[in-house]
Amino acid sequence: MTTSLPIILALLLLNHPVPAQTVNITTAAQTGERVGWVSSPNTRSTSDILFSCLSVFLLCSWKCVHMNVPTIEESDAGWLHLWGCLPYWPTAPLRQLWARRVRWMVVIAIAPEIGVTMAYVEYASARDLFKKCRHLGFTMSHAFYACMGGFRFAIPREPNRDGTGDDGGNGGDGGDGGDSANDKPVKQGAAPAEDIEGNAVSGDGVATGLDYYYPWGVGFEELEELGLFPATSDHDLQNRSLPVVKEQDIHNASTSDALTKGLACLQCGWLVIQSIARAATGLPLTELELMTLAFIFCALIMYGLWWNKPFGVQRATVLLPSNPEKARAVLPDKTASKRRYELPLSTWLRAFPFVVVIFFELDRNSAQSVVCNLASIVFSGFHLIAWNWKFPSDRAQMLWRIFSVAGTGAPMILTTLITIRPPSRDTVFLRKSPYLVVLALTVVYTISRVGLFVLVFYCFSSMPAAVYETVQWSAIFPHFS
Repeated sequence: MTTSLPIILALLLLNHPVPAQTVNITTAAQTGERVGWVSSPNTRSTSDILFSCLSVFLLCSWKCVHMNVPTIEESDAGWLHLWGCLPYWPTAPLRQLWARRVRWMVVIAIAPEIGVTMAYVEYASARDLFKKCRHLGFTMSHAFYACMGGFRFAIPREPNRDGTGDDGGNGGDGGDGGDSANDKPVKQGAAPAEDIEGNAVSGDGVATGLDYYYPWGVGFEELEELGLFPATSDHDLQNRSLPVVKEQDIHNASTSDALTKGLACLQCGWLVIQSIARAATGLPLTELELMTLAFIFCALIMYGLWWNKPFGVQRATVLLPSNPEKARAVLPDKTASKRRYELPLSTWLRAFPFVVVIFFELDRNSAQSVVCNLASIVFSGFHLIAWNWKFPSDRAQMLWRIFSVAGTGAPMILTTLITIRPPSRDTVFLRKSPYLVVLALTVVYTISRVGLFVLVFYCFSSMPAAVYETVQWSAIFPHFS
């Protein structure tokens, strides 16, 4: 939060221009000339502004989205090959994995407050798990890894009388059972590996399949008491037969690269510095740059909350319990088969603005809802800085003001409804009235966000000429001529 304070203070300067004698603007800017698309090589061009801002949205949304561990089918997915050697099209699970990531990138870019809320929800879950399992040497990386589906139990199926694996129990290929695979043999009790095979050998030598279970729905402290929890240090092996999962192993599974992260930080930093310099010299910004600065603010919060969450983990750590009967009794009867590891539906719904109070009781302790609405207030509040800016028309300026006020005010009202428990009502209408208000606020907020998004690009049809003036850095920094 402290890092964003200079940005906000600098942006406030946009409404208080520097005196004329200290401003270095061309004659066209002084006369208030307005221009459309600009492609002059001697000034900032329209394409330069679009590329600078859209690249921030692309890079930040790519690096901010920390996806959960995919399913086994998605992890093993590859390409379809022509003549057995030439890849030409991704398989269905791989397309599903890519599509899910692209969808989340679009959601984060358009509505970053949703990303802030999801990051907070996952951070709160990981923090609670870390507090419960700290005595085991658990770190926040372990907690995030567990909450994102990083640990997966593989239990051999009970063989039928004919010696084949039982596909009809708690697993198999059914929609309610655990993930399963039947490819290559492994020995029971083998250490988890990235390429865990799909079969195990029972005590009587009969090959049985493996059913994969997520520990979701079972407290990790219960797994620890039963010895079904992964060891986190070497000295902990004496208490359980499961292998060590060190923090360094989790970091090694992460695919975060320094190059993309560095490009994102460089692009964001350059836009922030340039915006501060333009405000200091009296040069205006575009509405798209203002929206991008608001997005950067939310992206920093998301990245901070997901700091310890592994990025881009493609395979879960598969654990083979030494006592399959005990593990089968403790783990849930129904697990996510052929579906990605995900939070309950209620948590996903709570990530969206306003939805929480439509589908759930108003709760004064709904911290994730308050965080979401506070992020919405800050993101929409950035647009109020352009209150006195020059727009292509008076109607466009009025619409910008209306959408900015509506986008900022609706979350404020909703936050009040969430934090103040409504009194008991005598009639159905009075009991439902808060939800009717929230439904109306949802429509208002959605229209305002879409309207601002459209106006941002509409404003490029007629911009002040000073927008395309470059910053004279020699007028800002002292130098010897």
